[in-house]
Amino acid sequence: MESAFTRKRSFTFKSLSLFILGSIQSSLQRELDRFFKQYNDSMITEQFVSKSAFTQARKKISHEAFIELNDIAVKHFYENYKCHKWKKHRLLAIDGSEVLLPSNTETIAKFGDYSHRRSEKSIVLSRFSKCYDVLNRIAIDAVLTTRKEGEGALAIQHMAKMSTDDLVLFDRGYPSLKLFRTFLDTGINFCSRMAVGNWTVAKELIDSKDKERVVTLEVPKHLKKKFYSEGLDTSPIKLRLIKVRLKTGEDEVLITSLMDESLYPHSCFKKLYNLRWGVEESYKVDKHHLRLEDFSGYSVQSIMQEFHAMIMLSNLAAIFSYMPQRELKKQKHYYKVSVTIAISKMRDNLVSLFRHLGEINLIEKLINSIRMNLIPIRDERSCERKVYRRRRYHYQYKNL
Repeated sequence: MESAFTRKRSFTFKSLSLFILGSIQSSLQRELDRFFKQYNDSMITEQFVSKSAFTQARKKISHEAFIELNDIAVKHFYENYKCHKWKKHRLLAIDGSEVLLPSNTETIAKFGDYSHRRSEKSIVLSRFSKCYDVLNRIAIDAVLTTRKEGEGALAIQHMAKMSTDDLVLFDRGYPSLKLFRTFLDTGINFCSRMAVGNWTVAKELIDSKDKERVVTLEVPKHLKKKFYSEGLDTSPIKLRLIKVRLKTGEDEVLITSLMDESLYPHSCFKKLYNLRWGVEESYKVDKHHLRLEDFSGYSVQSIMQEFHAMIMLSNLAAIFSYMPQRELKKQKHYYKVSVTIAISKMRDNLVSLFRHLGEINLIEKLINSIRMNLIPIRDERSCERKVYRRRRYHYQYKNL
């Protein structure tokens, strides 16, 4: 809307964007009062803007603004920092999750409603797909969409933000001939776990004494027509299978486009695939610490705004954590910057940072405050994965 934010109002584009970016996790009016106390350098907390004013103002800003701002921040990071890599590859992991949304006619029309086994009422679910740099904790792309879009299709969509220097990790639900061919045609390498029961070549490797083997996958006749229509090569696909022994004594099979055995020996793949766990941990932060599913608005536009603002906030925290993390040296344990503390520091100081852009002293203070919160990394520690029932609260019940 070209005429938006042209008149003098309490909410400017800058203040509105900062407020949404700051992660709305409490009662909306309390959050507004706290924000403008800091934004206006007020001595006390008072009502400067009403909930109604915010609701009207947010209709004038597209969620795509946060996508563009996030792309700028991510581009700045990779152009100006010597990011962590694995054997000269930027290490990306793609994974998906589901997000519970507010139920109304607009969200049902956009995302669809689904039956729930514990209730007679239907619920609105969306698919959340993320392409995540596991070594630098940067989400280079994130999508919130309908569950009708498959994870494989979304993984291909994420490729728009990748380069040929990337190595992508997938879980066992992703492998398909189309995915393999698309990545090979674009020159982007990958490593994925395979569902042994679904792939004959994987089962054959499990049953053999071999640790690895090179396989050639033929595109079946019923898929060739589809490949032709999508401009994909139908020639045989040559890939490498790796058998890995787990702590439980079970074997799993990885499939990869990394064919050079001298540069990528069998011994490196177990630790490589374990690094995929970083994207799982990022979902834990999104859902539990940033409370992704506690949306302040019920419209699709509000949901998309807060979703992409959350991604940007997390990325900003990762960027400000880069220097403290890079400086760490091994003592008794390796240490890492606390993700949750970094995000909390970022959220608390957003207003000051953007009101005083360019003040190096302020930036250094924020980095130092993040540096003070370190946690040890204990290798080889693992716990049984437990699935907990989600705790749900009515949308009107907000934290103080």
